[in-house]
Amino acid sequence: MEYEIDTDESASIAVVRALAAYTEARPEELDPLYNVIDPEALANLIDESKVAVRVEFEYCGYDVAIDAEKVYVDENVE
Repeated sequence: MEYEIDTDESASIAVVRALAAYTEARPEELDPLYNVIDPEALANLIDESKVAVRVEFEYCGYDVAIDAEKVYVDENVE
């Protein structure tokens, strides 16, 4: 699933919203993102990088990847 990041949306909020949409859950029902990745560091990497960056990690049992434009969520196949 691909989730397009709004221009005024932070990277961490986009990740939580993308996973909530994918799992049909409310964002507040998900585990806090800071349990798996530092939201501030993620924002710095994605929002302020001068080069193309893609960050991949596991969140709530799903594979998540994010770049400057989109969040990608997929089933974890392990």
